[in-house]
Amino acid sequence: GVISKLPTILKDGLFQRTDDTSSIDDMKVVKGYDFNQGVDYEKLLKTYIHSGCQATYVGEAIEIINQIIDWRLSDEDIKKEKDERYMDPEVRADTRCTIFLGYSSSMISSGMREIIRFLVQ
Repeated sequence: GVISKLPTILKDGLFQRTDDTSSIDDMKVVKGYDFNQGVDYEKLLKTYIHSGCQATYVGEAIEIINQIIDWRLSDEDIKKEKDERYMDPEVRADTRCTIFLGYSSSMISSGMREIIRFLVQ
């Protein structure tokens, strides 16, 4: 048949045995957003983590950014604080991260420019 005519290197790359050490329970479900439920942007962004390889990276980035946005100095152990200005619980609760936006020039020449513009606004 056709398979027997394929070069060995090609067959080795295409037809690999499944790793028997992985369990079905360890596998992640790949599932996109269900737009039939209406558009909920928060839920939509959360589905990126389960929408395939590239979307997974976007989803992980979204989770990290949300952690940065939610972080307050009051989340940290006050015993480790050396600066007297940050001993006041109210100051600690009001102290948040400063977020810097960096990007490569190639992102501007792609469809990402609208997203960057939105983030800057």
